[in-house]
Order: sequence, then structure tokens, then C-alpha cells
Amino acid sequence: MNQIKVGLCGVSWDYKQSLIPKVIEKIAGRISWVPPEKADLVIIGPFDCDLNGYKRNYVPKFLRSSDEKKTYLDKIKGIKLFHTNENIRPDKVNADFSISFDHTPHNPKNFRFPYWMEIIDWSGEGIVGQENPRFGRLIKQEELLRPLELSRSQRQFKAAFFTSHLMEPKKEIYSFVNENITVDCYGAAFDKRIKNHSQSNFEKNEILNSYIFNLCPENSMYPGYNTEKIPEAIAAGCIPVTWTIPSENYDFSQDSYLNLADQGDIEFFNELCISKSISSDLKVFAHPLLKERVSLEKLVDFLKIVTKLAIN
Repeated sequence: MNQIKVGLCGVSWDYKQSLIPKVIEKIAGRISWVPPEKADLVIIGPFDCDLNGYKRNYVPKFLRSSDEKKTYLDKIKGIKLFHTNENIRPDKVNADFSISFDHTPHNPKNFRFPYWMEIIDWSGEGIVGQENPRFGRLIKQEELLRPLELSRSQRQFKAAFFTSHLMEPKKEIYSFVNENITVDCYGAAFDKRIKNHSQSNFEKNEILNSYIFNLCPENSMYPGYNTEKIPEAIAAGCIPVTWTIPSENYDFSQDSYLNLADQGDIEFFNELCISKSISSDLKVFAHPLLKERVSLEKLVDFLKIVTKLAIN
């Protein structure tokens, strides 16, 4: 293989600079970007897309059904790969393969690769050129394999909150935290001059250097749904104050962040806010976020199967 023709549909504006295309490029040799109807491989994202006059509308997550009817995608001749960085089930789109957050051990056509792994620096495994524009840099695994070290001398006892919307439960979570400590807000939800969260003219990494806390709730919950939010807070040296599924987390140590979906963590956070004191014996300073080092090996093997079928 020295070239593969790839089409995109319903992905983010900067998708070509993200991890999956870079891995495919390493496998196939070169990507030729073409319209979906001319592609060997069509990567389908979770957002709006137009093709041959048919529009698939974006609807709120809680209204999405798992039995989507046949669409224009059935007219595509190339191999279809559904890749979602949103909390959407892998069978939402009628595709040949999928990459999602979901644990599906009995479905070999779905590969679990949560979004937080896409913003890791994989240059040690030969993947270069990917970007993480919102945060300002890629994250090294070493930052997540050691306990948080908080440099308090230059940090304020406040929380930074980055979001493009205040749809529930974010609005209620923000109100709760803001009643306890000062929350400085960034993003399109608070600044209408910002067109989208990927083109905000600031970098989260730089701003977070001034804060002890990063309010970083997930948009929704599902087993395995772990995004970039908690790892970016840790990498920036902040205590993550999040809202995520309180049961078993397959990727992260639950002792490395404060989870407002857990009553015990709510009470602990309230105590911190009353005392306005951060001591070195807090649980978040004793446990690294990652339970073990992660690798791209299985993702590469999965995409080798996909690209081979697409080209053949």
C-alpha cells in the first residue's frame, strides 16, 4: 500500500490533523483526500453532513435513537468507518467498522479508543503531525502516570471553566460550584465573539496555570465515556472537578479527581471550599490518573484490517 483515497463526512473541521488519519497515513503510505462517493474509505463523524442533497440533522444526545434508518450512506461504495468522539453508540450509523468509547468485547468490528487517547503525544510510536489546538499541546503519558503535583505559589483558589454551551447538566454543575468558590469562565458560552471552541484564540494549558481547580464536567455519562477533560486538567497541574460516571472507570483512577456525581466527593469538595486550604495529603496527590501505560498497537492492528479491505 502506498496510497489510500479517504473521504470525510460529519467530522470536525480539524479532523485531518487528528490521530486516526495520521495512523492511517502511516499504514497506507499517503492519504489522498477525495469526496466520499470517490473514496476507498469514508470516515463518518457524529455531526451534520451533506451528501447528494441529503442532510442528517444533529439532534441532542438524549433524543438520538439506536435504530437509525438507512440513509445516503448506503449508496457509498467504499468501506465506511464510523468514528465518534461524542457519547454515541457504535451502531448509530450503518457502517462497516466503528471506533467509539464503548466496551464491546463480542463485536470485532467496533474498536474502543476513547477520545482522551487521541490527544496523547504518540511520537514515540512514530505518529507525528497530530494537533490538539484547544489545549495548546499534546499530553505526554508521563504526566498522567505520576500523581498530581500542585504548584500553589502561582495559583489562585479558584476554578477555570471552559465550555461552548450551558446545556444541562452543565448549567446546574456550574451554579453549584460557583456558589462555593469563584469560577472564571471561558469559551463560546460566555463570549459570543468566539465562533467555536476550536478557534477561541486562547489555549487552555496556558490559562490553567493560574488555577488550583479546573471545572471539567462531561456532557453526559456512559460506561467507558472518558474524554480529554480530566487528562488536560491533570497535565496543566489542576485538580479536576468533574461530573462523570461514578462506577468502575476502566481508564482512570477515581482517586485522582473530584467527581460531583459522587456524594462523598461533593462533601469533600465543600469542605475544601470552606477551609480554602489544600494540603499535600489529599487523595488526588497520591494517585496517578492512569492505571497503566497505554499503547497504539491494537489500534494500528485494527486500522490495518480496515485499510486493507478498503484498498482491496
